[in-house]
Amino acid sequence: MTRTLGSKFPTCLGTLALLATVAIATNAHADDADTKHEAGVALVKQGQNEAARIQLLQALGLRPMAKTMLNLCVVEQQMKLETEALKHCLQFIDAKDADPAMVQTVKDGILHELEQATGKLTIVSEAGQKVEIDGRVVGTAPISNAVLVKVGEHTCTAGAKTIKVVVHGGENVTVKLVHDAPPPEMTKPSWLAPGILAGVGVAGIGAGVVLGIVASGKASTLNGAQAEGRTCTGTADPACDDLNSALSGGKGMRTGSYIAYGVGGAALLGAVIATIVLKPWQERPVETARATGVKSATLVPLVEPGRGELMITGRF
Repeated sequence: MTRTLGSKFPTCLGTLALLATVAIATNAHADDADTKHEAGVALVKQGQNEAARIQLLQALGLRPMAKTMLNLCVVEQQMKLETEALKHCLQFIDAKDADPAMVQTVKDGILHELEQATGKLTIVSEAGQKVEIDGRVVGTAPISNAVLVKVGEHTCTAGAKTIKVVVHGGENVTVKLVHDAPPPEMTKPSWLAPGILAGVGVAGIGAGVVLGIVASGKASTLNGAQAEGRTCTGTADPACDDLNSALSGGKGMRTGSYIAYGVGGAALLGAVIATIVLKPWQERPVETARATGVKSATLVPLVEPGRGELMITGRF
């Protein structure tokens, strides 16, 4: 039992010695932080802002203190380092040891001034690209957080892409540092199908008119014969041949006229529909044209006894 206590006793002493060492080191750091803070404040009073800033930054590195953050904010604003001043100002507002009344004063005063003197840049770039703002590397894309900058013009670069932007107070500007895609190849559908349909339609209407005139001539011949009182007296009568020929020819011409009108009208209607569907006057990307299948149209005439049609087939 005595041996066991004896073996633990040195361990306890070692632990106590280690804790004492840590406490001493912590107190030393705290003392150094306060010393550097006071040195920085003294340099501020002497107007040596640059040297004061160095002392205050060292003090902040040793121990985060609200008073050091606030002094840094003030000094950096005087040095026109607005972005750094804003960061330290926000740290002071969030600090646990910050005086609430002073926090409100800062919010109403210097914080508002710094926000009006700075802005943000939201960078959009291809992953892996090194991003620079005014020649300073700010990270590698993608950059999730907006970059704090001073108001004014800034040059943003990622890879071979460079853009200049102007930032106003409190503004968050999105900068797209991506390579522009080449303009798509454009094409227009052909006027061939509507043109052919229109041509067939006009020809059909014209043929119908001609056939109708000829049929009317045949009808006039029959009417003239009836008016003169000419009649067929037998199958061997030559007059019967002429009248029968005029009668059958007139009927055939009239039927042909109707068919021609039908085909012509259908073709003209098809020309209108094809023009509306194809929109030959409208440019579109080649890939879109392929995707929609607009390639060509085929005319298929359908002619039956006593009936004529024109059908257009294809992909529209």
